[in-house]
Amino acid sequence: MMDTVSDRRLKPRINCDYPAVVRGQDALGVKFEDHTTLSNLSRSGLYLRLNRALSQGDRVSVTITLTHPFQAPEPHRLAASGIVVRTEPHPDGGFGLAIQIQHYRFL
Repeated sequence: MMDTVSDRRLKPRINCDYPAVVRGQDALGVKFEDHTTLSNLSRSGLYLRLNRALSQGDRVSVTITLTHPFQAPEPHRLAASGIVVRTEPHPDGGFGLAIQIQHYRFL
């Protein structure tokens, strides 16, 4: 499901619930690969939640499966790499991460 978010951003942002895999190193320097759901996406950034802390400036890669009800036999995927620009702790112990996309390609 996708909805356009109306706010003061310069680039349109779409609310979504696409499955995603995030890879990188956590705040302790431990490599990880976590499965999560993308919350929103724009041309220059994305927002998702993880159960681990990352720091501003950390580099991550994200592979997003672009699901659709009338999807082709092979799902379309977007591979992106970027930098964490904001980390928001949530009451449940998880973290919301805003990631600025530096490079992307469709798979």
